[in-house]
Amino acid sequence: MRDFLFFRKLVTPVIVQILFWMGISVWLFKMFGLVNELRLGQSNIMAALTLIVVWPLTLRLYCEIIMLIFKINENLLKLNQKNNS
Repeated sequence: MRDFLFFRKLVTPVIVQILFWMGISVWLFKMFGLVNELRLGQSNIMAALTLIVVWPLTLRLYCEIIMLIFKINENLLKLNQKNNS
């Protein structure tokens, strides 16, 4: 608890993971809607393929970039503790 209060333990990585899974669930709902649109002939197949491939990859890349910043911070803290002892 003390680490949390003094910002030694960060909450943002957990929030990023939650946002990632929320984004994936939104993507799944969009996919169900897209399947219905394709079945009715109201959607473009290229738009559908773009949504299928680009959305999850883009979401994953953004989340990984944010997480990378926190991993770098963790490693720098470990190096600092190692050098101080």
